[in-house]
Amino acid sequence: MAIVHDIQSGLAAGLGMLGSGRLLKSLQTLERIALNRADHIIVLTDHMRDVLQRQGVTKPIEVIPIWVDLKQIYPMPRPADARPVVLYSGNLGRKQGWAQLIAMVEILRDRQPDIEVVIRGSGSRIDALHEEIKEKRLSNVTLESLVPAEKLNEGLAAADVHLVPQDPNGAEFAIPSKVYTIMAAGRPFVCTAVEGSPLWRLQEETQSCACAPPNDPGAFADAVIRLVKDPQLRDAMGAKAREYVAKTASREVVLDRYLDLLKGVVPTKKGDVRTLRPALDQ
Repeated sequence: MAIVHDIQSGLAAGLGMLGSGRLLKSLQTLERIALNRADHIIVLTDHMRDVLQRQGVTKPIEVIPIWVDLKQIYPMPRPADARPVVLYSGNLGRKQGWAQLIAMVEILRDRQPDIEVVIRGSGSRIDALHEEIKEKRLSNVTLESLVPAEKLNEGLAAADVHLVPQDPNGAEFAIPSKVYTIMAAGRPFVCTAVEGSPLWRLQEETQSCACAPPNDPGAFADAVIRLVKDPQLRDAMGAKAREYVAKTASREVVLDRYLDLLKGVVPTKKGDVRTLRPALDQ
């Protein structure tokens, strides 16, 4: 069984790391050969399945999202009189499209200075990010380290709205894992996404997030401001997000789907792969 969270050839080509020549074709060939040796393939989105099938992957492909432990991640209220906070948390690298984030933050500073933008993270661009914030005098930004795992739920609950910028050239080949934890926490998020991409499809299916066109910081800022100013809309979107994760991406739901697939792959003495469940639950 092969589990694919990112399609590396697509990401590398989309982000300009390989071009479109021999090296890219070689990587796609290696991916195709490796995946066709598996009995089953698991991907995170329908779009990723379609991409692999176009590359010539012929083995069965199942779409199963990353699971979230709903006992550890759950909605928590913010104080009614607290300053509005929007949060980006995670890696700060090339595929995150962080330049879009900075451009949007500039607009928020000028149009809605009462909104605090918290950026938590690390990555290849963190030093450059520090310098850019200083140069642009982004007084509405607070930089923080990532919170430890045991504080993750409180960290997610500290924001009214979450931010998920993406480089449009790599967006069809992966979906940020943070999306499911944000949704489990009952918070809406604003992302940059092209029509038809995994995040765009998630918006259409769940109505729990807002999508802005990539490289349009004005539209990105408009979507953020709209949610910050409308607590009823935020609550409604957050409730839909939590409901969606509970139905499709909870620990129990995802483990059961894996176990169903393993029935034909892993032999067990009793002929029922569900005897593996206690081990997986640990």
